Amino acid sequence: MMNDRTSDAALHHISLRVADIERSIAFYRDGLGLTLGSAFELRGRRFALMVAPRGGRVELIESVAGARRPSERDVLWHFALETDDAQAALSAAVTAGGEVTVPLTALDLIDEVTDRPFRVRVAFVRGPDAEEVELIEELDG
Repeated sequence: MMNDRTSDAALHHISLRVADIERSIAFYRDGLGLTLGSAFELRGRRFALMVAPRGGRVELIESVAGARRPSERDVLWHFALETDDAQAALSAAVTAGGEVTVPLTALDLIDEVTDRPFRVRVAFVRGPDAEEVELIEELDG
């Protein structure tokens, strides 16, 4: 059911605290193919807005206290970037310093809303501040 207040809403960005903004910019640019859309300083913190090729943004905020490894109790588990070639995306992420946490896996699922097959290939990689990034390739278009 659509809400009148959010019927035109779109996810603008997710935000990550990072210990070293230059290192994180390099990882998201070189490893995951995002571009640096804007950068600025606000209240003594450096910000960078990385833009995904198909839309969506990842905001990097350099934390004065550094970043900590996520725990099972944190609300955000991971975020996903869609790709046409999960294997190539995973290889690029690893070359840029990412750590594979879930190897490339094919999943043949059934969407319980539409009752249609939902076939994907996914892999998870840990970024420079221990954030989990899912790389997802939809196989059914």
